[in-house]
Amino acid sequence: MKLSFFNSILEKIQGYFVSLRLKAKTSKDEKFKARQKMIFMILLMGFIAFLWEKNHEIAPATVQESPKSVDTYIPAGFVLVPIQISNAEALDSMIGAKGVVDLFVPDLKRPGRSKKVAEHIKVLRAPLNPNQFAVLAEESASSALVHYEGAYFAVVQNPKTVGTQFEAPPKRKISSRFIMEDGHETR
Repeated sequence: MKLSFFNSILEKIQGYFVSLRLKAKTSKDEKFKARQKMIFMILLMGFIAFLWEKNHEIAPATVQESPKSVDTYIPAGFVLVPIQISNAEALDSMIGAKGVVDLFVPDLKRPGRSKKVAEHIKVLRAPLNPNQFAVLAEESASSALVHYEGAYFAVVQNPKTVGTQFEAPPKRKISSRFIMEDGHETR
């Protein structure tokens, strides 16, 4: 019913254009008026077509997707290590679903100081629990992250930087002392 109404309006407008062309052959003033009417009719047709399309838009189907599993984000040779972040609330307002951070832990030998564990490491937010974070680390380096049991402090980095690096624990100097039979000491 609405389609036939629209078609009848278009036929009337086309008929009007034909009559305008025939009348426009008489004088310049009449030609100018005819062109003005033609422009007005074209604009009117565009407006009608706009309203027609707006009223007959098909609303997109709202399909709620279930959250993706995070195992789809893990490349070969990497693991996803869930961690606790002490400044998670502050981190919530700075990164979205993923980001790049440096991880720090408190230095037990020097109270009040911290020690960098990893730098430029990718952190992901868990899709099923947005308050939980995990870091994407090489499988060989993941032991450095699971070694510490407390919460990490995360510092947000520029995501365009590349290359994750883990801070190696300081190597302990093994000192040995040899005492010779003559009483002479060597190290």
